[in-house]
Amino acid sequence: MQLLIAYEDDQTPADHLPEGHNVTAEQKNLMDKCFEFFPEDRPTVQELIKALRKLIPVSISSVKRP
Repeated sequence: MQLLIAYEDDQTPADHLPEGHNVTAEQKNLMDKCFEFFPEDRPTVQELIKALRKLIPVSISSVKRP
């Protein structure tokens, strides 16, 4: 089952973030890419990992566990 959401005026899901959101233009751009209609236009997992590493400069090994 597929869900198709249509946005007016070429808007994307990232254009509908709540007011006062704390999302950078770079983060919004990545979200927009993930919501591309055709799967081949969306980033691969490897591309997502690479992009997220740039956006979130925290190493998993540096996160302290409880």
